[in-house]
Amino acid sequence: MLLCDLTIREHGSGKISLIGVFENISASRFPVVHRTLSVYAKLTDAEGDYTIRLELIRLEDSHVVAQGTLKATFADRMSPGELIFNLENLGLDHIDLLQLHVWRDEYLDDTYAGWQEALRQLQKSGKVRFVGISVNDHDPASALRAVHSGLFDTAQIIYNIFDQTPEEKFFPACRKHDVGVIARVPFDEGGLTGTITPESTFPSGDFRSHYFNGERKRQVWERAEALKKLLDGEAKTLPELALRFILSHDAVSTVIPGMRRLGSVQANVAVSDGRRLSPALREKLKAHAWPRNFYD
Repeated sequence: MLLCDLTIREHGSGKISLIGVFENISASRFPVVHRTLSVYAKLTDAEGDYTIRLELIRLEDSHVVAQGTLKATFADRMSPGELIFNLENLGLDHIDLLQLHVWRDEYLDDTYAGWQEALRQLQKSGKVRFVGISVNDHDPASALRAVHSGLFDTAQIIYNIFDQTPEEKFFPACRKHDVGVIARVPFDEGGLTGTITPESTFPSGDFRSHYFNGERKRQVWERAEALKKLLDGEAKTLPELALRFILSHDAVSTVIPGMRRLGSVQANVAVSDGRRLSPALREKLKAHAWPRNFYD
């Protein structure tokens, strides 16, 4: 499920950013800035009859504020009919970008399932304008063949001050084959905002309890404190530094930060002014690269 409050086009570069994208909508403060909100739900590997139920629940007392149901039938798995169903409920006649998540380059060797031809037909019909992939966590090499294949228009990948590995081979390949880059996890799940400290705690069930477990909170805090020494006229806060670092790379088309507060939305949108970090500051940030995988 994907929710988005609004999109912002940068004045300088024309890059488009998705603002207020959420995969977990059980937030204590749901940051809707409009009176209406669209919900997009996609079933994968679906076959048969389904009844989809959506409930908006008030967290304080579990009261159901609103609810709705929708019935759908999928004749074949991964069929174009699934996409048409989504389009009808989105109120659209096409999708700008259809992404394949949890990608592995081995999928390119599957020439029998027909998925490649199905994607081509969806684009030919006009139902989908562009097709992209989502690269596995901290593993750019797992999608290099996909970038070279000519099948995909975009690639979503983890890229931030701590994980700069896409710059080595992935970004040059994307530029060579004209593949757009969607940078995700720009704040390292909060580590690059400066708000994680050795004393930080998280609500029960919050995945950050694992992501920042043990000594990880202290390690992240120490590195964030070191980055604060670079704050000046080019970037006044760590979130601004993190976003400008990403948007300063020529290969990056857009960045998708997660935000739960209106103030964060406003601050992040302000970075979309087309101003890049200086080469000197970017060079200093190379020393702050920190390859590791806290998702494991």
